[in-house]
Formats: sequence, C-alpha cells, structure tokens
Amino acid sequence: MRYLFSFFHGDWPKWFLVGVWGPVMSLVVVFLFAASANCFPGGYDWRFDVMCRLGYAHVNPDGSGYWAAALVFTCLMGAPCCGYFYRRLAATSPRTAVTARALLGFGLFLGVVIGLDGLILPKLNGIAHKLHETVATLAFAAIFFGVLTFWSAMTKWLRIKRGWTSAACSALSLFVLVPMAGAMISQAYLFFVPNDLGWVGPDWSEKGVPVYLSFAFWEWLAIGGVYFCLYVMAALLPAAEGRSGHD
Repeated sequence: MRYLFSFFHGDWPKWFLVGVWGPVMSLVVVFLFAASANCFPGGYDWRFDVMCRLGYAHVNPDGSGYWAAALVFTCLMGAPCCGYFYRRLAATSPRTAVTARALLGFGLFLGVVIGLDGLILPKLNGIAHKLHETVATLAFAAIFFGVLTFWSAMTKWLRIKRGWTSAACSALSLFVLVPMAGAMISQAYLFFVPNDLGWVGPDWSEKGVPVYLSFAFWEWLAIGGVYFCLYVMAALLPAAEGRSGHD
C-alpha cells in the first residue's frame, strides 16, 4: 500500500523518475505503438492517418490491442507526474498547480478507461452512441490543458527561482505550442478555403496534399510535444520540494 500511495502521490526520487521510469516506460510505449502500426492493413502512414485509427478493431483488427495497451501504459506512466510536479510548483503557483494536477489526473484516468475499453471493458459505444469518441476527446483535452497549466507554473518558477528570462521560457514553449498552432491553422484553412479533400486520410498522400495541411501530422507532433513537456519539467524541476506560497 505504501508503494501504491507513493506512485500516485509522486513521492519518488528525481533520478528514478527521470533516469529509469521515463526511459523504460517510453521504450515500452514506443514498442507497442510500433507493433500496432506494423499490423495496420496496407501499412500505416502517420503523416496522413490519425492516431485513433490504430485503435479501431474494425480498421486494425490485429493491432488495435497493442494500441490500447500503449495508451494504458502511457497514461499510467504519466500518473506519478501529477503529484511530483504539484509538490514542486505549489510553492510559487499553488492555485495553478492544483488546477493542473486535477486536469492532468482526470485526463490520464480517462485515457486508461479508453485503453481498457479496447482490451477488457465492455465497449463504451455499446452504452451510448459515440461515447468512446467523447471520452477520448475529453481525455486528450484534459491531458493537454493539464500539461499546459503545469508548464505555465514551471515557467513562472524558472523566472522566479532560476532567473530565466521571458524570452527563454517562450522559446522553450515553442516545442508544444507550434504543433497545436499548426493543427488549428491547417484546419481553419481547410474550413474556409474551398476544397474537396474531406477529412484527412491515406489517400491525401496519393493526391499530393502538403503534409502541413494534415491534422494527423500535427496530432502526432502535438503528442510528442506533450511528452517533451513532461520530461523537460521532470528534468528541470528540483529534486526537493519547496515551501507553500501564493499565486
């Protein structure tokens, strides 16, 4: 029970979280995603195929289980970060840290539910129409905004405790902001500019559609950006906790 509490409370040494837990679990997740993509009928082109298609059993019957397991591992991998980051950022941004912990924890929980839905749980769509997609959207949004909120608190900590300039913090933030901006701009372009492309799909590659218009391309980069944020925060934040403070 003590180890279970330590897992969710984030009461881990920094060397273990950054040097062992992160790398080992990341390799497991990458292997599972690669296995799912390898089973995808006709080959999987990540530039023009959204991630969720890997998890649809009717689209990827042999690889959807790998995708579901990867999602479960990804969300479990991030669970200790909720408490770990909170305990180190509450000193300079208590309210922001509380909000970030709640958002990220809720998103990770929903992510585990979505993953288990593809493995052992009764199908969510059998309970209510489009319930799987709805929960998946909520999970992604909560995880993304939870990470962004933690990131905001960390940049404040870097300025106050480490003397970073606003320009340096902004430059570091581009790794996650650029993919999201690309996704929004590309989709806005397709919405307002007349075209007959429809939703992104593997046929876009054959049509010669530029990759920067593909939501799938930006989606994968955004996922990479979120992981980058989590790992960089774990690496930059101190091993010891700070004292309580005010926003």
